[in-house]
Amino acid sequence: MPLFNISDLIWDDFIYPRSARKKQTIDAYGEALTAGGTFPPIIIQPVVNYPAPNTRLFEILMLILDGIHRWSAYKVLGLTEIEAVLWQEQPLDYATCKDDMLLESARRNISHGDRLSQTDKRQVARDFVSRDPECRLTEELLAGSLGVTQQTVNNWIKDIHARQKASRDSTILRLNRLGWGLRTWDQWYFNDCDDRFGTDWPGRIPAQLVAHTLFYFTDPGDLVMDPMAGGGVVPDVCLLFERKCQAFDLAPIPPRRHPGLSQRRLA
Repeated sequence: MPLFNISDLIWDDFIYPRSARKKQTIDAYGEALTAGGTFPPIIIQPVVNYPAPNTRLFEILMLILDGIHRWSAYKVLGLTEIEAVLWQEQPLDYATCKDDMLLESARRNISHGDRLSQTDKRQVARDFVSRDPECRLTEELLAGSLGVTQQTVNNWIKDIHARQKASRDSTILRLNRLGWGLRTWDQWYFNDCDDRFGTDWPGRIPAQLVAHTLFYFTDPGDLVMDPMAGGGVVPDVCLLFERKCQAFDLAPIPPRRHPGLSQRRLA
């Protein structure tokens, strides 16, 4: 069985499905190790693009998916190596795969060792759904990963889905009040610039195009960066549709009020 250096393994809070480690579990594992006991190998996953200080681009780091209490007990006893196996041999991109790693960690902690409590499972479900307004993961799959019924998951997350639907409906209403409507097909033609967004500027783009892009590809609260802000169409639309924005331009426009927020002009 491969041995890995204890200090090379990373405990990542995001992919840890519990609210905290349990000291009593770590102590019990430590006593068992001291008495000559053995444990199954922990599960780890190589990742790249991990957001840690002094980490180089594409540097491969090892995250712990299952076995935090065992790893902690080894550290307390001053041991330097621990048996571990890889979940997937190919390194994963942390940013795009962290939710998958969280679900795998939760799945492995519902059937052995210090099992997940209902409170921990509920929090995992709510955190996941809060980051998934498009419902890419069904309640059925989420229930299977957490070892609960689909109805239980529904009870845990139905208030989040209600808020997400209300936010989506609010955005659609704003588009309609602007007189733009919502175009759901995959080709958009916006020829006229809306004077309520941005100022007259060479190469000015229609605010409708920005609004539709934000609606389909971002969520409220997301940060949007515009490196060539020009007349400020993108910041104006972001402000109206509850997105954060950082905008830059070599020739910045002077401070001004956001005309798109005028209720008189939206009516």
